[in-house]
Amino acid sequence: MAIPTFAGTALVSGAAQEVLGPPEVRVHLETMPGVDGLYVQGHGVGGRKIVVTGVLAETNATAALAHEDLKTVLRRKQALCDGRTVADYVGTDGRTYANTLVIDYQPQGPSHVEDNGDGTFTARAFVKTTLQQLAD
Repeated sequence: MAIPTFAGTALVSGAAQEVLGPPEVRVHLETMPGVDGLYVQGHGVGGRKIVVTGVLAETNATAALAHEDLKTVLRRKQALCDGRTVADYVGTDGRTYANTLVIDYQPQGPSHVEDNGDGTFTARAFVKTTLQQLAD
C-alpha cells in the first residue's frame, strides 16, 4: 500500500487508510401541480470527498526535538488547507485523483513520544485529512 500524497507531499508517514466517497450526483428535483412524481433535471456529476487517516512521525536525538519536528511537519501539512491549491491526490492504491483540494488536516488526539532505545526518540500523532475532488 502506498503513502497517499497531495501535490507530491506525503500526507502521512505510515498506517495510511482512505475512504473514497461517491461522486456527487447533481440534480434539481421539482414537483408539478396535479402531476404525480418529481420532475428531475440532471446537472452532471460533481466531485467526491476523500478522507485519509494515518500516522505522522518524526525522529530526532531528543524527545523535545522529535516533538518540535512533529509540530513543524504538522503545521506544514496544515498549510495545504489554503483554499486555493488544486492538485493531484495519489491514493493508497497509487491511483491519481485530479483536481483535488485539501479542506481539513487535523491531529486525532495528543501526540506521543517514544524512546527508540538507540539514542533517538520518535514523536507520533494520528492524523485525519479531508480532501474534496472538484470533478471526477
